[in-house]
Amino acid sequence: MEESRTVTDIRSSNAPNAVSAPRLFLAFLRLGLTAFGGPAMVAYIRDMAVKKKQWLSQETFEDGAALCQSIPGATAMQTAAYVGLRASGPLGALASFIGFGLPARRDRGGGGQALLRTGGDREELPSPPPNRPLKKSA
Repeated sequence: MEESRTVTDIRSSNAPNAVSAPRLFLAFLRLGLTAFGGPAMVAYIRDMAVKKKQWLSQETFEDGAALCQSIPGATAMQTAAYVGLRASGPLGALASFIGFGLPARRDRGGGGQALLRTGGDREELPSPPPNRPLKKSA
């Protein structure tokens, strides 16, 4: 008879000690502050989680990265959450996700607020040039 798995069983068997959620949050916050976006950030997450911190094995990370690339959404954000999940369970996933995404959210929110404060309005933007038919050359 097969035993049922609990949510805490999701934690990686390759991780010798569970990582605390605050530690995950701070590590991913630091990475998020230097993030430049896109799937290329997955390599930086791998360097931190596998090589430097040794939270996951290379094989576990690659399995998760493949999963994150196969589902819709931001691959780097999903990979951050996956590392947190495997290193510390659901709370670790949440801490990693928020830590990695918070700097980007602040940047986007701040840009919108600045536009509103300066009276920026979409209607003030210049209109695109009109479409003109191409002339046939002789």
